[in-house]
Amino acid sequence: MKVEEINREILFRAKRIDSGIGEWVEGHYVYFERMKNACIYYVHKGFPLVTDVDPETVCQYTGLTDKKGRKIFEGDILMCHENKNDLVKVVFGKLHVINAETLEKIDEAIGWHYEVIPTDEISKSEPFNLSMSFIDVDIKQLDMEVIGNIFDNPELLKKNIKNKNPNLKD
Repeated sequence: MKVEEINREILFRAKRIDSGIGEWVEGHYVYFERMKNACIYYVHKGFPLVTDVDPETVCQYTGLTDKKGRKIFEGDILMCHENKNDLVKVVFGKLHVINAETLEKIDEAIGWHYEVIPTDEISKSEPFNLSMSFIDVDIKQLDMEVIGNIFDNPELLKKNIKNKNPNLKD
């Protein structure tokens, strides 16, 4: 039996608290129990650094990239099919397993998935408002693109967001 190596990048990003501007930093998450602070360890210009981060903003990398090759993190907001009314939020946690024909919830699972952000009447109705598993095939089929995140772009989580974000295309 051939054993294949699993090669997976485990990264996190969070907002620095020492920069004063909430700059994002990406690297490895470290928590110091004695000092009660969250940190990200990263390499900048060849030098290893550790910086304090806001623990509320710590997001894990999904291991996936969007249609433009950008890393997708927990809390990112993705636009599908270049449609500003077709938005989803990336989440890690419990999701329902459904029967594809009846849309009946038949089980639960834990993992990466996306939740539809209700922006119009279609996205508020079944099956569009269900949580769906999140895999590389979804990104390609739904033409997904990162357009923001829940921390820097909370307005994207609200309904009727038309023309509030210059990155959104008609």
